[in-house]
Amino acid sequence: MEFIRNTARGSQLDTLNRAAIPGATSVEAAVAYVTDTTTLLESCWKAEKPLTLYARYDHTGPVAPQVLEWFLSHRKESVNCELYLVPDGFHPKLIWWKGAGAYVGSANLSMSAWGGNVEAGLYLSEDELSDHDLVSDVETFFSEVREIAHPLTKELAEELIELATGEHAQALEKARKKFEATRKLPRRPSLISVTKRSAKLKRKEAFLREWADTLQTLRDIGHRLAKPANLPRWLPEDAPPGVLADQFLHAFYYNRVRDGVSYPFREMFQTNKDNREAALQDAFEWWRNLPAAPSNEDLHVTRWAARARELLARESLRVMSVEAFQELCLLVHGLGPTGVVAVSSDSWPPTVPGAPRQQPERHGLPSSQPPQHQRVRAPILTPSAPVNRCRESPRLALRP
Repeated sequence: MEFIRNTARGSQLDTLNRAAIPGATSVEAAVAYVTDTTTLLESCWKAEKPLTLYARYDHTGPVAPQVLEWFLSHRKESVNCELYLVPDGFHPKLIWWKGAGAYVGSANLSMSAWGGNVEAGLYLSEDELSDHDLVSDVETFFSEVREIAHPLTKELAEELIELATGEHAQALEKARKKFEATRKLPRRPSLISVTKRSAKLKRKEAFLREWADTLQTLRDIGHRLAKPANLPRWLPEDAPPGVLADQFLHAFYYNRVRDGVSYPFREMFQTNKDNREAALQDAFEWWRNLPAAPSNEDLHVTRWAARARELLARESLRVMSVEAFQELCLLVHGLGPTGVVAVSSDSWPPTVPGAPRQQPERHGLPSSQPPQHQRVRAPILTPSAPVNRCRESPRLALRP
């Protein structure tokens, strides 16, 4: 055990970090205020050590814009660096170099805390953590923090950067009121609060966190797939990143994950969870070396996605017909090869904010007898459809 403090000769914490990084398998940290990227963040990145950082989220801007931008940009290069935000009441300073040891003390991740401030803390080696049965306690702490944390997304970064650089930064109280009125993450009660949240609300919050995390992961994967070095030869260089991510994952799931009639994704997760970047790099190599699209991904990227984008454009939605909606259904793999879409007369056509509501088409019925529901089945699925046009039909071509 060591007592860690800043001295006139320099930062013991910086020295400790440099010594611990080489022996660590990964780094997990919970630090309330983060304004510096040159100490822990860059050390992990240069040493290729997976980093997960939990920081505070509130109106004071605990995470500096340069830190937010660092994580967003580096996430586009590797999934092994993650930032999670914890709303309110979050004030720990704990860094765990897994396999080397852990620091707990007063220092935030800032140049002043790691340099000129009066700071103090303790460092316990991994053996000391084990000898005192503290490893499970540290793991439990991070697991509990993860449950209340939200992954950094582009939207959250934009909100916090605006908070730090906009006009309301000049008036902290005004900024606080504006933030509380428009905040994207709900206020979290104190740990000693007796307020109970329903199971339904907890499930909703967990879903929203997972949704945001997955959305940002897809954005990052798409950004990397759009690089010429990761494109297979049968795809154009101007392919949209979002479509690339979708079709890359589609191809991988049905051609690498699927094993006969089973889908052992849980086993693959257990194998890859400690170094997801290595697994992703392996998948990228498989993708870019494919001699041809294994499941019509080329048609999705070059033709079907572009058509779906046209149909979903705002001007198209204003006047969308049942036939256009039917065509759109053909382009959406998630509707399934045997899906039937029920269209209510009260909800057709779809409305667009600010657009006058269109009257539903009667399809030959008297105006006094509007159809209660119109069942739209894609014609390609009917017995009369030509079976040999598989490559022209997303519904048939993409069946697992």
